[in-house]
Amino acid sequence: MPVWYGRVKDCPDFAATPWGEFVANDQYLNVLLSATMGSMQYETVYIDDTVFWDQTNGIAAAFTDAQIAFYGPVIR
Repeated sequence: MPVWYGRVKDCPDFAATPWGEFVANDQYLNVLLSATMGSMQYETVYIDDTVFWDQTNGIAAAFTDAQIAFYGPVIR
């Protein structure tokens, strides 16, 4: 797992195998990504070249049913 310092643009690795599920006639894709060890402040998340989420506006209007969550390290 990488450790990032400063400002970077990265394509994170899968932390688990992506899985899909159907709810009624809707199909959902669940993806767990591992960006870095340690804490990080996220500015923008892209899907290819399309902005999916940014810290000012949240999830883009084109992704109406999408959800995103960021989890930091657990400190004991």
